[in-house]
Amino acid sequence: MKITTLKFLDSLIGTPLVHAARLLVPTRKNLSEVERILLIRPGGIGDAVLLIPAIKAIKQKYPEAQIDVLGEKRNCGIFSLCPEIRDVYLYDRPKDLWKAIRNGYDVVIDTEQWHRMSAVVGRLTKAPVSIGYSTNERSRFFTHQIPYSHDDYEAESFIHLIEPVAGTVYFEPDKPFLSVPSGLTDKVSSHLIQLPGRKIVAIFPGGSIPERRWEVERFRQVALMLVKEGYGVVAAGFLWLRRQRF
Repeated sequence: MKITTLKFLDSLIGTPLVHAARLLVPTRKNLSEVERILLIRPGGIGDAVLLIPAIKAIKQKYPEAQIDVLGEKRNCGIFSLCPEIRDVYLYDRPKDLWKAIRNGYDVVIDTEQWHRMSAVVGRLTKAPVSIGYSTNERSRFFTHQIPYSHDDYEAESFIHLIEPVAGTVYFEPDKPFLSVPSGLTDKVSSHLIQLPGRKIVAIFPGGSIPERRWEVERFRQVALMLVKEGYGVVAAGFLWLRRQRF
């Protein structure tokens, strides 16, 4: 299911679903009894990457708990780099979505910031503990409603979101948090032989929708600045980037 279709459905039926699903009232449960946790993360790759530190913090708090993610086809590959996750289901695959709803989770954490349908999915799981951002009427679905601000770094925003289950977490933004298999690092290294002994900065001049794409000229200026500082620069992006002069 395409992102444009999901957004259209949310704008069309999201609010009515919110009101209808309010009839499903979950039974509260003690957080000390947590065994199964579901994080809902529709959307693109960026937010999926920045959610990983929060997932690791939850696993540290509940080392025996099973942690699953309900993502999308376009971001699910990122979650394979997080060994703390057991299963990944696809929000845009009806069979996966239905299975996630019926899995019987103790805690559901909806990491979506604005759209309503993910909040409806969280309520449909009937999880006794539900956590999400209080950005609009979606907040009615959560036992724990967390404020959201555009001014916050998204990784820190996710850390704040999980505080009801993980407590206060100290986030170190400069500490690597992705577990990249050696086979992938070896493959990437073979493409970087022209940059020996240099620190490398990866630039991702893309976006899933045109409104989120910075101008190519601006990225070019950033790359030139980094090169002058002695960094090697690698550009990665969507297929549309191939048609640009970077």
